[in-house]
Amino acid sequence: MQNYQASLKLEGITTTAQTTQQSKAEILQKYKKYSQPETLVRYMYGEMGDSLYCYPGTNILKNKLNIRDEQILEQAELELSGLASNLIEYAEPPYDLQYLKNQFMRSSLATYTTGQES
Repeated sequence: MQNYQASLKLEGITTTAQTTQQSKAEILQKYKKYSQPETLVRYMYGEMGDSLYCYPGTNILKNKLNIRDEQILEQAELELSGLASNLIEYAEPPYDLQYLKNQFMRSSLATYTTGQES
């Protein structure tokens, strides 16, 4: 909840316990215009996939959960990212490289392999 409150503060939205839900709805509405899934372009790793980074014959990135179904992997990634966002340690800008690396490692890289492992 502390990270959520810090995020609201950065957005310029002041909150109290009574306005937290309203503020969350305002943020969701603010970013709703950017949600255009039909225009998203999927990166393809070649016609037959990329055997170094993808499971053979697929475009599914190798991952530590060994999930080979794109929709299930996408859902797992969302849930894990949500959990990882709670680990973000808020710091005032400017951000140094080490801070950014730590935040990145706690979030997205926790799901995927480096290509050398499967």
